[in-house]
Formats: sequence, structure tokens, C-alpha cells
Amino acid sequence: MKAHKLLCILLALLMGTTSQAQQNKAELEDYCQKALDCYRQEKYTEAFDWYMKAAQQGYAKAQYYVGMKYASGEGVEQNDKEALRWYEKSARRGYADAQAALHMMYMIGIGTGKWPERADYWLKKYEANPNK
Repeated sequence: MKAHKLLCILLALLMGTTSQAQQNKAELEDYCQKALDCYRQEKYTEAFDWYMKAAQQGYAKAQYYVGMKYASGEGVEQNDKEALRWYEKSARRGYADAQAALHMMYMIGIGTGKWPERADYWLKKYEANPNK
């Protein structure tokens, strides 16, 4: 009986954690949608701020877009090193577009020196990524 009760409690906790994670992901995706809406209205700084809000909470998609904005200079001062840093955060979380971006940055030497071994590493990660 005690083991059954403990199992029920653990399952309830896990379900609560999953529900919270889903709610959090929905909130972070909402931030990205707000950023996209701002971007379409050419409110680039506001768009960047929404992406950054989600990125700072570890949302890989937003981290990739923060990297893109640093690379392009839309809504924030252009900074290749910051672009590289944010792409790295996103890529480590498995975001395929960030892995591809890192491949190119390391291959060409944007935000860093040319680093073919690192470029190959990220290309292999991208190629193996089922979410591309």
C-alpha cells in the first residue's frame, strides 16, 4: 500500500511538472510571436526585447533569433561575437538552425577566427538533428 501511494504521489508530481513545462513553453512561444509581430511592424528594438525575454529563460528558438538580431543589427547594435554566443546557447539545446549558423560562422570566421574542426562539429550535429 505504501509503495502504491508513493507511486501515485510521484506520478502526480511528474504530471504537474510536465504541465508547468508545457505552460512555460507556451508562454515563451507567445513571447516569440509578439517579437515577430513587432518585427513585421518594423519595431525592431521591441522585437529584440521580446526575443531576449524568452532567450534568457533558456528557450532555444528565441536564443537563435537573438543571435540573428545580433548578426544583422536589427533592434540591437550589430555584434558578431554576441551572435556567436547566442547561436552556441541555442545549438547546445539542439536547435538545428543555430547549429547550421555556427557551422558557417566557424567555417568563415565570423565572430571568431576560422575554426574548421568546430565548423565540422556543428555541421555533423546539424546533419544528425531530426528537427531540421
